Amino acid sequence: LSWYYCLIYVLLGLVVVFL
Repeated sequence: LSWYYCLIYVLLGLVVVFL
C-alpha cells in the first residue's frame, strides 16, 4: 500500500468525522 493511498484514507477519515 502506497503512502499516497494512506494519505487519501486519512483525508477520507477526516471527512467522515466532520460529516
